[in-house]
This record gives sequence, C-alpha cells and structure tokens, in this order.
Amino acid sequence: MNVSRLLRTLFYIKPIQIVFQLKYRLYQPKYKQLAALDLRPLHIERGVTSSCSFDNCTFIFLNQTVEFEDINWNYNKNGKLWCYNLNYFDFLKQEDISKEQGLSLINDFIDKVNISKDGLEPYPTSLRGMNWVRFLSNHHISDKKINDSLYSQFHLLSRKLEYHLLGNHLLENGFALLWGALFFNDLKFYRIACKILKKELKEQVLADGAHFELSPMYHCIMMERTLDAYALVKKNSGLADELLPLLKDSSEKMLSWLEQICVGDSFPLFNDSAEGIASEPKELIKYATNLGLKTRRLGLGDSGYRRLESQFLCLIADVGEVGPSYIPGHAHADMLSFVLYHKHQPIIVDSGTSTYEWGGIRNFERGTAAHNIVQIDGEEQSEVWGSHRVGRRAEVEMLKDNTNRIKAQMVGFSRNRKKHLRSFYLEADFVRITDEVENAKNAIARLHFHPNVNIVQRDETWLINELSFLFSGAENIRLIDYEYGVGFNKRQPAQCLEIKFGEKLETEISSLIS
Repeated sequence: MNVSRLLRTLFYIKPIQIVFQLKYRLYQPKYKQLAALDLRPLHIERGVTSSCSFDNCTFIFLNQTVEFEDINWNYNKNGKLWCYNLNYFDFLKQEDISKEQGLSLINDFIDKVNISKDGLEPYPTSLRGMNWVRFLSNHHISDKKINDSLYSQFHLLSRKLEYHLLGNHLLENGFALLWGALFFNDLKFYRIACKILKKELKEQVLADGAHFELSPMYHCIMMERTLDAYALVKKNSGLADELLPLLKDSSEKMLSWLEQICVGDSFPLFNDSAEGIASEPKELIKYATNLGLKTRRLGLGDSGYRRLESQFLCLIADVGEVGPSYIPGHAHADMLSFVLYHKHQPIIVDSGTSTYEWGGIRNFERGTAAHNIVQIDGEEQSEVWGSHRVGRRAEVEMLKDNTNRIKAQMVGFSRNRKKHLRSFYLEADFVRITDEVENAKNAIARLHFHPNVNIVQRDETWLINELSFLFSGAENIRLIDYEYGVGFNKRQPAQCLEIKFGEKLETEISSLIS
C-alpha cells in the first residue's frame, strides 16, 4: 500500500467520515426481524418507468445477462455493482411486471434475507425500500410478512447511515427513510430523513442547479429521486409537509441545469457518466412538467461547466474543480476538457465510463489521457487512483467568462506545479481553442471523436464529418485508436487525435457548409 498517497487522500475528508469509518469497522448493526406497528396507504405518482431488466428469472444489468434457476441475491461474478443492481429491485417499475411476479420476487428476497450480504448494505437497502413501497402502494398490497420485513430493513438502514461516505449515498438514505416514514407513519424515520434532506439538499444542489458531484449521470439519478420525493409529499399531505418548499426548489433548480447541460436528448459523459444507467433527460423533463414544476433558467455557474453555442455548433467545457473536496469518488482528471456537437450530433466526446471495477480500464477512463485536455510531460492532472480515490488535485482558475469566450488556467499537483492555459472562442460556425503551457518538454493535446464520425486527413487539414480542423503550432499529429465507453461493460472502437506541440497550440474548427 502507498501510505503517503493514502494520507494525501485522507487529508481532504471530513472528520465525521473518519468517525463513522471507525465506528462501522468496530461495529456493524445486524438485520433483526421486527413487527410493523402502523401502515399508511400512499398515493404514488407514476414517475418514470424503468427499462426492462427482468424477464422470467433472467436479469440484465450493466449490459450483462444472468439467468437463475434459483435467484442468488449475493451473485458477485459480475462485480459488486451488478449485485447492487440486482438488489435495488428497480425492475418493479417495469411496465410489464405483474403483481404476482413482483410479489414472488419480494418474497424470495425475504426468505433469503438472513444470508443476504451486499443487499443489506445501506445503499441497496435505500433503493429497494423505495421501490417496495411504490410497488406495494400501487397494487394496494398489505401483507404482514412483507410489511414486517420492509419495516425491519428501514430500521436497519436508520442505524447504518452512510456518514462515512456522505454525498449521493447519504442523500439516498434520507430519501428512503422519508418513504419509510410516510408508509409506516413512523416519526423516528421522519426525523432522521428530515435532518438529512434539509442539510444535504442545500449542500448537494448547487446554486446553478447541478448535483455537486458534477456527473451528469448522477445528476439525473438524484434529480429523479428529488422529483419522486416532491410528488410523494405533495400527494400524501401531513407528516412531511414542511419539506415541500425545499423539494420544489431543489427540483426546479436541477431541472434548469439538466436543460443546459444536455444537447438534444443526451448529456455529455463528463466524470463518471454512462448511457443506460439514469433515466433519459427527456423523461425527467416530462416528469417535472407533469408535476407542475418550472425551470429557473439559472445559467451555468458553480458547477464549473460552461456552454458556448451558435446555430449549428455547441461546445460544453469543464472549467471547474474535481468536485466536493471530501467526496471526489466520481471525479476524473479532466479539468479544462470539453465536448463538441455539430447540429446536435456528437463530434468530440468524453471517452466515457464503462466500469467501476479497479484495473487498467478504470485507470484509463479516469486518467488524463482519456480526456480532451493537454497532458504535460506524461503526468496525471490529478492523482486519481483505485476505483474511487483522488489524492492531490489540480487547481483551476477562471480568467474570462463571456457568452462566446472562456479562458481558464489549470495548475497541476506535481512539485513543479506545471501550468496549462486554455481559452475557448466560438462565433457563428467557427471555434478557436488556444492552449499554452510553461516549461513543458512534452505537451500533448488529445481530441477523442465519437465512433460514428468520419475522419479524413487532407494535407494539414483534418476533415471530421462537415467540420475542418486546423492545428497551428503542432509539431506532430497522429491518429490513434481508443475505446469509447458508451455504457457499462460496453465499449466501441473509436479514434483520437494526439497533437504534440511546444509552448502554444491553436486549434481552429470551422464548418465546411455554411
């Protein structure tokens, strides 16, 4: 183990995370069967239905299929995240799942709950609890065996809150206990949920509406959860009425950011983002509209993302920090990176996320070389390591922030603090990106292209679909292959331009068709 790197990582975390890490290492609360004393039938908004992941004991998660004769809720051959998905019970939201199928799956889990491992961890317990409450309420089911087990799971969750992780995990705990509080009319659950939600929503939803972990995918996940909570409290007045203004405010701010970060029907794959995990943006926007919520049009700000746009071109740049300093687990080494769309079609893309499993693929996808930035002397921009760790971090400073021009400086974490100055300028059908570095022996700018683009070199100009790329100051340009992480466990061959330069590089992108 690299002790110094671990210490550099621990330097940023909050004392409460250390306290709860030690607490849960010394004592782990166990599942204990309890009796549910009260029950309140709930009115549930339909919300967003889930994609088909279950069919006759066959489960599809993360683009991996497993067929069971007897369901193993501890199945780990496809990794922990696949097992988590199995235990979420999101498949209860499928349009084609019957009452009988759902009850059979719920009872099967209950019959095996005493041997459950990953499934009783707080995160999957949170998601499963909300999905069970939704299913039982929609089908008007009141079954003592199920009610007692569900109440016992919520009770266990209330004793294993993820204060050691914080972030989206703790927020999920709070949302789940809100559902449990209303379903079981339980004041203790509500007090815990209220405390978490009041604090975490104010911190985790930034002023411009972004979820503070700065992943568009996780933004969609947490926005859906916030919309669900708003609909739940609105339709079941009483115990949680005081939360309604906070949930409405958070939902409308998150809606504003989602509309600004998306191009067409999709979001860019910044940080830990992949297709096929979160609900589609258009479904979330429709859901919010059906709830009577309205966008705030706040403009992009605290999240560090910026959008430059003309009639046919759209450039979205990441000029912000790695994320919340104490929980950067979904961050990548991508300061000053960007994506580019032409006529709503992706041209330059983030290389995406295809796995959370530690190893070469995860290291590459989080690393500097996987992003549309400049790598100086082969160094990593920030000290990303493990599956979800960041030690020393680069720093970024915004120098100019206009409607058609952005200029920012990144200072690396290494001892000699190497600097990268980048500016973006967009007007009509023209983009100019200027990169400047200091004291660099080897500076390489990379542009990762979408798998569907057509790339042709013509003398000094590169033709990419209907755009031309010209590089001034380049010493060497080569086209290399990479794998685009379109989804978990799903990668496509694609190509990347590597441009080696000295102190300054100008990239001019213009439309071939005006």
